[in-house]
Amino acid sequence: MQYSNTEESMMANSNPNVAFLMMETDSSKDEWGWAPMYWNSEIGNVWAVREDGRDLAVNDVAMMCHFARRKLQPELRNDLSVIEAFEV
Repeated sequence: MQYSNTEESMMANSNPNVAFLMMETDSSKDEWGWAPMYWNSEIGNVWAVREDGRDLAVNDVAMMCHFARRKLQPELRNDLSVIEAFEV
């Protein structure tokens, strides 16, 4: 299975932090490790809110972006590489 939603394929007006936050983390789903394509192009600024309506600090959102982009995404990339190696 080939996917093209890498940082290199994102458009200039995309928002990679949002794309990384929207990655599917349920390993039982086919989309696991990937964000839907509509989160990878033409996404500018976004408004982040908590489902329970409580305050969400900008620093908390920054931490979630950092975690998703610098910690979670590399782990998913490694796992997907292993899976692809077994599919060949």
